Amino acid sequence: MRRISLSSFAIGALLAAGAPTALAQENAPASIAPARPAGVLDATDPEPQTLLSGTVSHGGFGGPVMGFTTIRGQAALLMGGRGGWLINHRLVVGGGGYGVTHRLDVPGGATVADADYQTMFGYGGFWTEYIVAPSRLVHGSVGLLIGAGSLKYHRFRHSPMVGGDSDDDAFFALDPTVAVELNVVSFMRLALFANYRLVWGVDLTGMDNGDLSGIGAGAMLKFGRF
Repeated sequence: MRRISLSSFAIGALLAAGAPTALAQENAPASIAPARPAGVLDATDPEPQTLLSGTVSHGGFGGPVMGFTTIRGQAALLMGGRGGWLINHRLVVGGGGYGVTHRLDVPGGATVADADYQTMFGYGGFWTEYIVAPSRLVHGSVGLLIGAGSLKYHRFRHSPMVGGDSDDDAFFALDPTVAVELNVVSFMRLALFANYRLVWGVDLTGMDNGDLSGIGAGAMLKFGRF
């Protein structure tokens, strides 16, 4: 009888000792995962959407531009240049600028001695372009220049009876362009383009926005990595 009592007592003691442990495990709070730092993507998160995906190629080009237009009814020759970063052979991000290269008469009565002055005109700014089917021998493109320019009546004849340059006038310009391009060699292209220059903000004697706005055409040689 004593042996049975001792055995029962031992079993009871073991059960009593194990009960709190089991109860503690049952009531223990669930483990909490560490917080993820802000901006860090989890493996289960979807990939962010981007404008350009996959392998992106890079290139660039630059070159001279020659254009013909009219300013206040006078034929005008513009010279300048454009260039930019070329993405995936199609998208161009860059800049450009042009200016009149010869004498343009000033409006009558705009200066103290009109015969001694000429009109100075130029503009430039941000240029973007999209090239269609660039691998074809002949292909097209559409582009847009957004920028600003300057207009001035400049005195080119020096006379003690005549004053200096008249005031400058700044303006904004928007220049949409369409072009046809020819792949001449791997590093050079010839582009023939037509554009329509929109100008606003002109406030100079004898000139207004309509005098500087108008259609134009020209050519460009592009040199670079296409």
